[in-house]
Amino acid sequence: MTVEKSVTIVYSWDSEEHCDWVKKLAEELERNSVQVTYDQNSLALGDDINQFMEIAVSTASIILAICTEQYKEKIDGREGGSGYEGRMMAQLVKNRSASIIPITKDGYKDSKIPRAFQGLTSIDLELDINQEKFARLLQAIHGFKIVKDVKKVDPRKTIADALEVKLEEVKTDDELMLLNIEITNITSDKVTLPKMDGSQGSALYSIPFQLSESPTSRWKEYFIYFWNSPPRFTSMHRPGIASVTHDVLWLRGTTIEEVKKYHRDTLVLAIDEANKAYNKEIIETEKKRIRELQKQKKIRQQINDGISDITF
Repeated sequence: MTVEKSVTIVYSWDSEEHCDWVKKLAEELERNSVQVTYDQNSLALGDDINQFMEIAVSTASIILAICTEQYKEKIDGREGGSGYEGRMMAQLVKNRSASIIPITKDGYKDSKIPRAFQGLTSIDLELDINQEKFARLLQAIHGFKIVKDVKKVDPRKTIADALEVKLEEVKTDDELMLLNIEITNITSDKVTLPKMDGSQGSALYSIPFQLSESPTSRWKEYFIYFWNSPPRFTSMHRPGIASVTHDVLWLRGTTIEEVKKYHRDTLVLAIDEANKAYNKEIIETEKKRIRELQKQKKIRQQINDGISDITF
């Protein structure tokens, strides 16, 4: 049986068109088995909107904040109902007691994201609610990673431009074998059961995370390094409990609650850093190969020029 997820949507009444867009998003979520709480489907005439939002926000585990210039202005300026919500959500961010996902509908800009949400991973769904991005939002609601929108860069062209060589001299994308590993889900049926026999650590168990593809052994080395020594971590971080077997990442000696509160963000960060470090090494190796190729070509040309000056 699939457990229905629930979210609370917060936003400002910028215009009728904006409110219609929020309603369209809520209906799309509900069609995908997500229970939605927001003013348009939960308030009747005469209800206290401030009391409603206080209860909705304070009890939410996932909050979708629809960010616009007007919403940011109200949140940052502590203006009206949105300002009150903003104070509550800033505390939630600080306490890490709820997941807040900032959402834009016409392009991500800092001018739309309230100060309290700066640094949180956001997603732009676009005016027509792009289905590919909406699918990523559903993944985030179910506890998986949101991948930030990034401008796609052709590594072959980047290398060719940097070294001023022809594009065809650089290995193909398949040959470069760059990786963008992500967690797709927790394999719930493979979570081990705790012993619960009263011994030290008996309440802990192992949790498997399904990866989007099987990484190379070098990528695994990078990941273990960044898990053990991440750029940012909480006081509850546990080095040494992570391992990767084939396309499954394991955290051994922890709990689902610890993953939710402490390990998830560090896990995502370590994977992201491993991707970047691994791909940087691949690109640097390719640059080195091309430089060596250029050196050989230059020597070959010098030899050919020298030979052409010799006559018999």
